[in-house]
Amino acid sequence: MKPSLNLLPENKFVYKNYIRKCVHKGHTELEFVNKPLKQNKFIQNVSSLFQAKDKTISIVSKDDFKHLSDSAKSCFSIKNGMTFGCADITYVNNNGKLEPLNITPELFYQFFPPHMPKTAKQGERLGDCWLVSTINGLMQKPNGRIAIYRKFGQDWSNMYVKLPDNDVFFPESKILESKKHYQLSGPKGLQMLEQAIALDKGGSFTKNFHQAADVLGFHNIMKFLDGGSQTSALWLINPKLKPKVVGLEKTNKQMSLIKKHANKDNYFLGIMTTKDQEEQEVLNKFGKSFLGELMPMHAFNIAGYDKVSNTVKIQDPMIPEDLICMPADELKKYPFTLTVCKL
Repeated sequence: MKPSLNLLPENKFVYKNYIRKCVHKGHTELEFVNKPLKQNKFIQNVSSLFQAKDKTISIVSKDDFKHLSDSAKSCFSIKNGMTFGCADITYVNNNGKLEPLNITPELFYQFFPPHMPKTAKQGERLGDCWLVSTINGLMQKPNGRIAIYRKFGQDWSNMYVKLPDNDVFFPESKILESKKHYQLSGPKGLQMLEQAIALDKGGSFTKNFHQAADVLGFHNIMKFLDGGSQTSALWLINPKLKPKVVGLEKTNKQMSLIKKHANKDNYFLGIMTTKDQEEQEVLNKFGKSFLGELMPMHAFNIAGYDKVSNTVKIQDPMIPEDLICMPADELKKYPFTLTVCKL
């Protein structure tokens, strides 16, 4: 469908092969199909286009952009942390600048489908809530998504995940499938990231995931994920981050930081519940119902804060589709450590 809007004059050639790939829940993923010879010229033009205050890159002229409705703007804008493909290169809007990723659009959108929610559900038999909660928290933030997208590289038909100490390879760009109990449910890109971190955490003899699985067994590799911290997860995804942990004895400071940073796009907040009592007392306090309450010895990410109702929105990696909305005064009753990190 040909847009009725006008691109900047030097970009009009893109109309012929323009594709609006997908618009889903306000998040825009765009793909442009152009001849390779026109690729560099097009990217240079897009780089110089209007950048809104929220670091959105517009693919239409400034005058057109001013008169668009909010829904139309989402169709012709590349929001911060969102991606688009041009020829054989995937680009991400990195705070108003176009950054190429080392993966083709065809492969990228197989691993991160535009129509699929960018969250993960923890495998029932894995103790990697520390990792999945961190991934979910990062995927909600533009800089967090960018950090995760940067982890992936493509070498011809093969994929690899770049970790601080090693690269983990996946021949033919294939992840290994298993029962949902032993791996997260979600985009294939996040499944590949989880598998790579599991192999790296286990210190395998090889960094080829398929070879390691043939020798050690898939389930045994994934069990290396049992136990960890959100700070270590953040380090694995971006070693330059400097997270801070606020102990459970500093309740007032915890709540102050949650209220201050929970709604900011450039902050990750996560909590890890603990137990400071005997096991039976913990069960009496927390109960057996997980929905609407915080399970002890578990990790969550903070998804937001409602100032009017004084309610904290919490995402459980075991039920990410249902946010836990808990009054701040009630949250203070639970013993937990708070991880705060500027992205």
